[in-house]
Amino acid sequence: MTYRQWSLVGAMAIYGLFGVPAPQVIGWPEIGIAAGLLAAIGPGRPLWVLTGFVLRTSTAPAYLIAGTIAFSLLLWLPLLRGLVMEWPARAVVRDIVPLCFLFLPIFLGSRPAVLPTHLVLAWALAGVGVAFVGRWWMANGWSFSGIGLYAYSDGRDYLLNAPAVVFAANWLVLHAIVWIGIKSRCRWGRVMLSATGGGLCLAALAATVHRWTLVLSGLVLIGYLVFGLSGRRRTVGLAAILTLILAGVLILTLAPNDPLTGTVDQIIAKTRLVGFNQRMSEAAEAIGQVGRSLPSILCGDGWGALIANPAVGGWRVGYTHSFAAYVLLKGGVIGMMAMLVYLLSLTPSAIAVARRTPVLALALLPPLTDGLLMHTSFKFLCFGLLLAVITMAGTDRSPDAQL
Repeated sequence: MTYRQWSLVGAMAIYGLFGVPAPQVIGWPEIGIAAGLLAAIGPGRPLWVLTGFVLRTSTAPAYLIAGTIAFSLLLWLPLLRGLVMEWPARAVVRDIVPLCFLFLPIFLGSRPAVLPTHLVLAWALAGVGVAFVGRWWMANGWSFSGIGLYAYSDGRDYLLNAPAVVFAANWLVLHAIVWIGIKSRCRWGRVMLSATGGGLCLAALAATVHRWTLVLSGLVLIGYLVFGLSGRRRTVGLAAILTLILAGVLILTLAPNDPLTGTVDQIIAKTRLVGFNQRMSEAAEAIGQVGRSLPSILCGDGWGALIANPAVGGWRVGYTHSFAAYVLLKGGVIGMMAMLVYLLSLTPSAIAVARRTPVLALALLPPLTDGLLMHTSFKFLCFGLLLAVITMAGTDRSPDAQL
């Protein structure tokens, strides 16, 4: 591993053990995380992007060129608009920092190393997810008896809202399944560690009834079992996998209070009660707010803008749960077009990941889908790092890059 990779791992260790997904103030964990990320990025890379020098490089990948242009538009136009609207400086900064997180793929580049950087980052993020879940379970006294009976509290720091938790749940469980069929000396130790870490993450999400992440994770795991394992020639390994999974399901359904059926009932009941949590009303409010004038339509209300959000009882807050509504509110039509171009530029890397490392692609699907469609997690550090995993994995051609 290079010093840049060690810097990434160090930043993720601080993030998982001491950080929170959405800090209210800048403390020493945030300073440590920032220092680790800056060491991993390098001193010249931010200047290279901010000055647009990357546009003069003919060998730069498409996502880097598109991302640099989109980042410049989304940084300066809403910033100037926010200054015109006279939003508080603190609110402006709280919007610009998540913007930088979203564009981490253009700051973090995959450099040659003994171990592919995307694997280092993927395992580090899985560690962050397990650390967040461990801290949450510790705050709840490691009590599993209420799963399926009532909804646990998310806690003051909302640790389980981090995309790293959902990624860890899927990444670790999928690896536990994969390692069952791979002959190695430490196979069963890896299987048990991965299954335990992923199981703790899934149990925490079930305890707090995170509906969409649970549904998406369930679809990913079932899809991998049906399609990913159907072509395996090692029938013994496949039989062992299916036996263990069926045994786990049986244990859950026969356990006291039946946590599996209880969780499904809670998901159904919560959906009937709150539906989509006012997501459509939230989007309509954002459209109505920016539709009052041509400058707002084109450039939004700028970084720092507030909205009377129906999803939180009409309070004026600086966020929406819908990523599209958020970008429209802050950056207008121009901002939405720039963000769309940036996300589309990541598509070739995403396709390459799906072809070369399907386990990684499946593990990334639930947290990214949840962040882009249903939740404010698109503003979190680990969401941008998951996007960086895609670009790193998509451009890495080394033989060791596959899992």
